[in-house]
Amino acid sequence: MADTKPLERELQRGFGSDERPVIKVLWERDATGQNSAMQSTGDYQPDNRYVDFKRYYDKDYFKQELENVWKKQWLFACCEEDIPNVGDRVPLEVGPLSYFIVRTGPDEFKAYYNSCLHRGTKLCAKKESSASIRCPYHAWEWHN
Repeated sequence: MADTKPLERELQRGFGSDERPVIKVLWERDATGQNSAMQSTGDYQPDNRYVDFKRYYDKDYFKQELENVWKKQWLFACCEEDIPNVGDRVPLEVGPLSYFIVRTGPDEFKAYYNSCLHRGTKLCAKKESSASIRCPYHAWEWHN
């Protein structure tokens, strides 16, 4: 009788390479310095405190969170594999803020406001690729 147990692979956690470093190494290289919260390891058990549920629906709380968290911390916008070719781009929405990330060279990425300078029309609505960025409203065009 054949063994029906699925093959299990051994996982090695915390090992990276120069090409694909682990997050701890990326934080050490970051120009703004190390972030102690992101560097912490081990079993952390937070104390179970009451959380006011209005933080999930209150507009004022959202405005404070947008200003004090989302505009001031690094965000993972996409992986390099998501935009593998020059000209590939992907949108990024952060609350009411809209950006898009473009691969502008083999090893170069740029982020732009996702808004036409003339009428504010979104320039990138989905993952796409092109040698230029074109406004769907007036057809204004910029090269990557």
